[in-house]
Amino acid sequence: MANRVISIEIGREVTHVVETDFKVKNPKVYGSFSFATPSNEGAEEGKVDGEEFKKRLEEGLKEGKIKTRKAVFSIASSRIASRDVVIPHVKENRISALLHSNSKEYFPVDLEQYQLCYRILEQLEEGKEKKYKLMVLAVPNNLIQFYQNLASQCNLQLTALDYVGNATTQMMKKLVERLTCPQFLLLLWRFWTKTVSNWVIL
Repeated sequence: MANRVISIEIGREVTHVVETDFKVKNPKVYGSFSFATPSNEGAEEGKVDGEEFKKRLEEGLKEGKIKTRKAVFSIASSRIASRDVVIPHVKENRISALLHSNSKEYFPVDLEQYQLCYRILEQLEEGKEKKYKLMVLAVPNNLIQFYQNLASQCNLQLTALDYVGNATTQMMKKLVERLTCPQFLLLLWRFWTKTVSNWVIL
């Protein structure tokens, strides 16, 4: 039970919940359910009826006999800006400082309103020169606050927030459109677990 979490994806119309292993190579699904998101705008605009969401979530957890309170919210939002960035191959503890110094080039916005994080995608070699290819995200502070508040309201321990780009999600849905909901969520979760622990907050 200690390594289990509930993975929650709040869609505009439907919210999916899966109880699964956290940070293991081959996670299992122990339970899953879905319910109508109590809002016309969903989490995309940070507008969800918290009390009604808590009620529907608790009903699903009780019916599925799911007891873990650790939660990972998986976010697919157009409000999150992402950039693929190539930087010189430096020590990993210097990457944050390097990105900070060039952040205005990547995101020409008021960065005080955003939280930046990155993940190393791959190491490149151009001739004798080595470089890193990174995915860098700018996440609105109020979106992070929304999930923190919702987790607290639902008496959940927020273990992590993960980002899944809309394009990636849609691509994977096309590949598994004939699978049942639990099967699809397991496949998607296996993709997420390979990245969720690799995000570094600047």
